[in-house]
Amino acid sequence: MEKDNQNHKFVYFGVVLIIILLVLLGFFYFYTNRNQTSKTDTLFRQGVVLYSQQISSSSNGYRNWPTVRIFRKIGNFEPEMLAEVGKVGEYPNSYLLSPDRKSLLINLESKLQILDLRTQELKDLFIPKRQVFSVAYSPNGEQLLIWDQKYVPRDGDRSYYVRRFTIANKNDEILAQGENKLSYSAEVWRDDDKVILRELQGDFAIPYYFDLDTNQIIKVSGKYTSGLLSSSGKLMAVGKSGIDDICNDYSGRTISEYNIIEPVTGEILISVGNEEAHSRVIAFSSDDNEVLYATSEPETNKEDCSRISDEQYYIADINNGDSRIVNAPSYILRSWDKNYIGARTEYDYEKKIWSISINGEPLITSSDELELIGQYTQ
Repeated sequence: MEKDNQNHKFVYFGVVLIIILLVLLGFFYFYTNRNQTSKTDTLFRQGVVLYSQQISSSSNGYRNWPTVRIFRKIGNFEPEMLAEVGKVGEYPNSYLLSPDRKSLLINLESKLQILDLRTQELKDLFIPKRQVFSVAYSPNGEQLLIWDQKYVPRDGDRSYYVRRFTIANKNDEILAQGENKLSYSAEVWRDDDKVILRELQGDFAIPYYFDLDTNQIIKVSGKYTSGLLSSSGKLMAVGKSGIDDICNDYSGRTISEYNIIEPVTGEILISVGNEEAHSRVIAFSSDDNEVLYATSEPETNKEDCSRISDEQYYIADINNGDSRIVNAPSYILRSWDKNYIGARTEYDYEKKIWSISINGEPLITSSDELELIGQYTQ
């Protein structure tokens, strides 16, 4: 009898132990999934995407003039329309988010407009002598460097004006002027008052900079074509060497190695890539100490040109040139830039559908042309 009671006790304690373990496993599963969901939802809720959607187009005989609507999508909420811009004589050429992300600059070529992202108020800001070709914000967001020049002047007037414009009081100062057959795109206004420029020459560009201390346009030392810039304007990737590329119908070549240079002095800091592979520079770290790049094997058959290449990702140290393999580029990009959410514009040629997607998942789709304007977290 005692033995039976003992066996019952063992069975009882065994059942209780199993129940406790199941409860603990349940709590662990719930807690783990709750945290994962919370992280995903929090990132998505905080994600903000600004984009434009073309709604119509008009012609004046020599050019089509699109009209677009500007939308903002915050997390899971439906997109909200912020403004409608563009008509004959006002071409929505480009957009520039202010450093504090409180306003959006809209380049209509014949004028600049500014959209307050808090109040949705749209105002005219600046009228050029010729055309707003390019514009860059000062580091503090209070001023603009405006390149005022027509890209293809029908009247043959090649004059340009370099202007410093103060947003608050609309003070407009012409820093330099002259004539030039080619146009300069203002890219980044650095914290040392050097503005990195690109002189456009067909399908490529030559790096220059504008010195705000001397008001001079200066060519970067060395024979370089412009490439990816860091957000500070202190680093630039320029092609070093190339290999044959059967998928490039234009030149038949693609870049295999890059030099990372200081784009004012022209000094080569390090080289990255693989002389026997396709290479591309993806991003620089926010402190300018590292660069993320990828390599892939060259295609050997034309039918492979439409497929997405398998890439190997690397991070290189700018200070010593050492590289290491990384397997999660999106994680690296998020750690470098707190505002990175991975949004991009895509077009399906077969279905003729535009989309704004995040990590390959469509966020917005339309048969009308879409353009990603900006992305950040809040």
